[in-house]
Amino acid sequence: MGRVKIFKDEPYTFEHWKRQHTARRYLSPLSCARMVFEVFWPMLAVTISSVAIGLYKEIAVGKHGAPWFAEGTNAVEFGLPFSTTSFAVALLLVFRTNESYRRWWDARRCAGRLCTSMRNLVRQAMAWFDNEPLFQGMARWCIALPHMMLVHVCDRDPNDIVTIMENILQKDEIDFLIRQQRPTFGAAACMTHIVHMAKLPYEQQAAMDQDIRAAMQEFGQSDDLLRQPLPTSYTSHTSRFLLVWLLFLPLAIWEVYGWATPFISAFLAFFLLGIENIAIQIEEPFSRLPLDKIAHRLHLDIDEMRRHLEDGKQVQDL
Repeated sequence: MGRVKIFKDEPYTFEHWKRQHTARRYLSPLSCARMVFEVFWPMLAVTISSVAIGLYKEIAVGKHGAPWFAEGTNAVEFGLPFSTTSFAVALLLVFRTNESYRRWWDARRCAGRLCTSMRNLVRQAMAWFDNEPLFQGMARWCIALPHMMLVHVCDRDPNDIVTIMENILQKDEIDFLIRQQRPTFGAAACMTHIVHMAKLPYEQQAAMDQDIRAAMQEFGQSDDLLRQPLPTSYTSHTSRFLLVWLLFLPLAIWEVYGWATPFISAFLAFFLLGIENIAIQIEEPFSRLPLDKIAHRLHLDIDEMRRHLEDGKQVQDL
């Protein structure tokens, strides 16, 4: 069973931006319900902790004279450890979300730069190649490469690449990919071979080779982001610190809020754990980014370039 997404990244249109600029952004019950589902168990633990502390205070302390931690002190003094560590909670959440967002943005830039390199290659091939089959071959590989990235960095079956490529590559090209241990390297080798077969002047060949190298660099960076998370000792300790802080918070506020404490604790847990959970989810950004739509958009752009080339030939033939 897949992990529930608390949000769904989509390429924004002007309508999306207009909706985001209105007060409707505060009212998203489906997103709120998903967030509750994501943090339900730790939030439940915080609520149970609050109720347990309340029962101890009202029954064990009130009726049977059991010792109470705040005996002889006022609520402000007893809450001092929480007020002095609240800044640490804030800093941990800020650092955690900032680092996760940086990884998310790096992944999005990788996908964007890869598509830009592919568009440049097709544009250059359209202008410089005299051989139509070579141009079509370059266009096919440029369409295929982002789909290979999608299979590589997302939780997809490697065999899916055959199904995806059936409508993009020719049969012999698909057979070539199947034989490759790293299909992306095979695709880059084919593109380099096509540039060599076109027998371009050195400057043009170097320009196209630069775009191929740039595409492979984006693959390398994407693989780095996928294989290397933030240090797990840091992320785990941040989660533990936040949960323990919330579990014991009712001790500091019970004298003030009484039986409202479980509701207040659950409320605080929902928002603080929700922020931490968002950071956890976007730390692995590829399953959140709309990579399939990005690849599809590139496919449409390259098909449009092909039509422009055909239209230009028809005009020349008139």
